Amino acid sequence: MKNTFGNTVSMTIFGESHGPAVGAVLDGLAAGLPVDEAAIAAAMDRRRARGDGLSTARTEADAVEFLSGVYNGHTTGTAVTLMIRNLNTR
Repeated sequence: MKNTFGNTVSMTIFGESHGPAVGAVLDGLAAGLPVDEAAIAAAMDRRRARGDGLSTARTEADAVEFLSGVYNGHTTGTAVTLMIRNLNTR
């Protein structure tokens, strides 16, 4: 199964829920695009498991870390690599 999708702009996903992290590499984005990290954090907070009996009992922050491609709230023109660490894999 392929983990890369798209042509002009491509996304490669990596990791698994019981591994150390999940993430993605976005390639082909132009430099200077705004990246609203607060909006991304709010969206992640809305979808995260809360251990409420309706989803997995594992509770995690689901914090997105930008490892490359974003500087001062804008894309740099290089591949954007983002990662979410799995802190509770049990």
